[in-house]
Amino acid sequence: MPNQNPELTMPDQLALQTWIAQETALYEELLDWLQQEQRHLIKLEIEELFKTVRAKESLLPRLLAAREKRQNYLNRLGLTPSGETSGLTGLAALIKQQRRRLASLTKQISQVNLQNRTLIQDGLEIIQEFMDLALGAQVGPRTYQRQGILNHASGSAGFNRQV
Repeated sequence: MPNQNPELTMPDQLALQTWIAQETALYEELLDWLQQEQRHLIKLEIEELFKTVRAKESLLPRLLAAREKRQNYLNRLGLTPSGETSGLTGLAALIKQQRRRLASLTKQISQVNLQNRTLIQDGLEIIQEFMDLALGAQVGPRTYQRQGILNHASGSAGFNRQV
């Protein structure tokens, strides 16, 4: 059960600052890996992409462990997740500042991750189109419908745009 009226010693303050700094560094590292992943996706560097994905995946357990350790430490000291508690305004300000940095990093990570997903999805759609074209030569001609769906054409040769 957390302390109701915590008296933070200097070692407690230093430990908390260390946990927050470590978690922030891990988020910054994750953002860097995601940006590298994006560059490899754009340049179609498959081997490098796989290496980057593996490195990113190995970082995630460390990030989750750091977050859990920080939260457990905050709970043990009787601090709320936002760092608000009586008599600790300096430390609370530090925690709020670091949480804003973490929130900013999290937002950037989400944006880059979404961009990477879009790149992957677009790439897979292009591959599917090429596969459909390759199979279309074997299966028979196809037509494009207004909705952009590729369908088999009945009795026609080549590609016909039908409205």
